Amino acid sequence: MGNVNSPVLQLLQRSAAVFEGQSVIFAGEIYDPAVLHLAKLCRQAVILCDHFGAAQQMAAMLGQRLPAKLNAGAALQHIEVRFTTPQLYHAAEGEEHDILCLLVHKTKAVNQQLCALFAPALKHGGRILAAGANDAGGRSADSYLKDHGACSKLDTARKCTLWQTVFDKTRPFVLPQLEQLTLPLSLLPESESRPEIYLLQDPAVFSSGRLDAGTAALIEALSHIAAPDMRALDLCCGCGAVGVCMAKAGLKTDCCDVSAAAVHLTRRNLQLNGCEDAARRVFPSFMLDDLPDSARYDLIAVNPPFHQGVSRNLNLSANLFTAAKAHLNPDGVLCVVGNTCLNYPQQLRELYPQTEILSSNPKFTVTAARLN
Repeated sequence: MGNVNSPVLQLLQRSAAVFEGQSVIFAGEIYDPAVLHLAKLCRQAVILCDHFGAAQQMAAMLGQRLPAKLNAGAALQHIEVRFTTPQLYHAAEGEEHDILCLLVHKTKAVNQQLCALFAPALKHGGRILAAGANDAGGRSADSYLKDHGACSKLDTARKCTLWQTVFDKTRPFVLPQLEQLTLPLSLLPESESRPEIYLLQDPAVFSSGRLDAGTAALIEALSHIAAPDMRALDLCCGCGAVGVCMAKAGLKTDCCDVSAAAVHLTRRNLQLNGCEDAARRVFPSFMLDDLPDSARYDLIAVNPPFHQGVSRNLNLSANLFTAAKAHLNPDGVLCVVGNTCLNYPQQLRELYPQTEILSSNPKFTVTAARLN
């Protein structure tokens, strides 16, 4: 097993004795598979991972292969790893845990959601341990914990903070309600009636509560490219806004994302908009890594991520642009939106003979790249 690289996990490792002999749920921002170091100390450990790549690595460390599907799991002895979203995980009837170990998400509502869903599975007097980087919510985690039990700071190190709350079941967390957006379908020609689309929003998925300007620019640009019966992929689909628009406009649409929350939410949004066939073609993938080698598309639409947790990683987009070439049909197009300052057009010109800027402003640029 590798070294513990995450500062948050290094902080938790300083309090490793807390986990010895305990039944623990690990949830939240789990990217470093070295969380298994802590799980080994437990009597029982359930690791609920939203990131498919991290879940795959942990499953491999347990000697197993994790299938590319939502709620897939791997188990060895007292440790279970599951790629899932909190709404889909249900503890066995009568099962109670000693500790909920929350690796804090930068969005307060996500942490409240995790606590609301998992704290009821704690024993009476069970503990919530919340650890996070100070600049990503760790410093202020007590703000939503202190009303639900005796809360204290256990440790600080590496610009991270660890809180402990003895959960009082008479003071439960309230589950935040999902919001819903209503938007015009802009992929149909102006002359046609534009039906509305509906998008449930989840705080765990990028751009909750709004359609971000980059995605709006991408959808508008696709109106000049998309055609019915195209085979299309909404890559890094998030809430599925682009995928819903493409499916409603008659494209044969697949969607994928590395996040379990995004996969689950996109399926729900496709179903909400009457796109049940497309909803069956939503799957987890770390970028394009988990697509079948034979998968080919006429159109791949993407707003590439350039953060891993709170750290910027521009290699993510560079690797994606290279990998996309193998999944485009001969006349296919890769349509990319990104922050203008990232200069994606220059990267794409080095890989694709035909590269065109479809729209650009100081914030976002949309680029179409073709092999032919």
